[in-house]
Amino acid sequence: MKKITAYEAKIIDKKAQSKFHIPGLLLMENAGLEVYNRIKKIIANKRSKIVFFCGRGNNAGDAFVAIRHLINDGYTNIKVIIIKEDKDFSKEAEINYKILTKLTDNIKLIRKKLNSKEISREIKKCKIIVDALLGIGLKGKVCGNFKKAIDIINDSGKPVISVDIPSGLNATTGEIATSCIKANETLTFGLPKIGCYKKKGSKFCGKIRVFPIIFPRVLLKQGGL
Repeated sequence: MKKITAYEAKIIDKKAQSKFHIPGLLLMENAGLEVYNRIKKIIANKRSKIVFFCGRGNNAGDAFVAIRHLINDGYTNIKVIIIKEDKDFSKEAEINYKILTKLTDNIKLIRKKLNSKEISREIKKCKIIVDALLGIGLKGKVCGNFKKAIDIINDSGKPVISVDIPSGLNATTGEIATSCIKANETLTFGLPKIGCYKKKGSKFCGKIRVFPIIFPRVLLKQGGL
């Protein structure tokens, strides 16, 4: 299977919307459905605790979609922790976040300093953690609340599913940006990102599962270019 860089992944996404008229919301909906379906296969008990860690980008939006479907399916013990600070969600993520707020109050928005003890307590009894903190657009180092959250997740010993790519991993180079989620599984969309196989990437991604969602085949064959 062809492997692509972060740049190529963005071009595929952009052309799917501009050239093939596929709305970004529909791409996000399909990605989130795949995350939901995978979690449903792993966690059959709908009372089991699932903790989602989200940022503000499109992979967080994918997670919001998955959470919505889990709630509608009767999962009753979902905690959503969002590291947002003072920046806005992406456009599609904002829409799915607003929908989610109508379905659950179990959302914690972290705008200032993350309380490490509180977060550690939150995940102590969970069955699985879903990582949607940082996506393929990561540049530079991971610091502040994001680094704290990643370190807490890794220290917890809980199984982790990463959405699109483990937070902290460079999708193109396979380099680690200070801290990186060590995932048991990575659910990625369209085509696998080459950074998942280079340098330390394979050690942090776990099992890589690729879902084509609804990207046109011609775009995937061309890598978007």
